[in-house]
Amino acid sequence: MSKQQEADIKLAYQTAAEMTYMVAVGLSKVMEKQKKEKLIAKRQKRMKSQQSVKSCALT
Repeated sequence: MSKQQEADIKLAYQTAAEMTYMVAVGLSKVMEKQKKEKLIAKRQKRMKSQQSVKSCALT
C-alpha cells in the first residue's frame, strides 16, 4: 500500500472518530434535556396536586 493510501485511510478513520464523537455529544445533550424536562414535569405535577389538596382543605 502506498504512503498516500495509508494517509487517506488514517484520515478516514480520524474523520469517522470525530463524527462519532459529535453524535455522542449530541445524544448526551438530548438525554440531559429529556431528564430535565421530566424533572420539571414531575415537579409541576407535584405542585399542582399540593395546590388542589390545599384548596380542598380550605373548603
